[in-house]
Amino acid sequence: MSKIRIFIADDHKILRDGLTSVIESENRYIVAGQASNGLEALEGIKSIKPEVAIIDINMPILNGIEMTKEIRKFSKEIKIIILTMFNDADHIKDAIAAGANGYMLKMSDMDELFLAIDTVISEGRYLNKDVQNILVSNYVHSLQSAQTKSEILPLTKREKDVLKLIVSGLTSQQISEKLYISYFTVAEHRKNIMKKLCVKNTVELVNLAVREKLV
Repeated sequence: MSKIRIFIADDHKILRDGLTSVIESENRYIVAGQASNGLEALEGIKSIKPEVAIIDINMPILNGIEMTKEIRKFSKEIKIIILTMFNDADHIKDAIAAGANGYMLKMSDMDELFLAIDTVISEGRYLNKDVQNILVSNYVHSLQSAQTKSEILPLTKREKDVLKLIVSGLTSQQISEKLYISYFTVAEHRKNIMKKLCVKNTVELVNLAVREKLV
């Protein structure tokens, strides 16, 4: 039975050598090549056409996500596992969108890396538990944000003008002078804005306006 050929792309030699040593301790795998920058890795992967490429995101010349996009231009068959320290939803989603089959964090143990390799080889997708939790948290936050926006009553144009100046740090008196309206009219707009947005004070109002990009 032929061994699964693996290519390792990472700018840290000690990590590449460590991975190579552990991976090749398993008889079913062989490290067919390795590279320290994205361009060198891309050329090596084109030449060798390994079954699996293990790629870091943070690399010189071409980063791992750019590399993944380039690999997908000439091969749909090569399985790509991103192995990185980046533990945020944006990098994970960008990697998956680029064509990665798996995404793992570098604090994972080697048994899990072997599981990831076997999973992607068998046409699956592998996201380790930490990565799954990050995506779930991001999804929940998106839902909560959407719900918050749906609960916000629409502001009039004048209310939006007043809100923008409140966020800018102007007092009610300064706003009245800038918009050529009375102090009491500004106070009424402020009261209506806070009621519509369900906030209790100016700090909550400013935080909500910035967070939800209302201005």
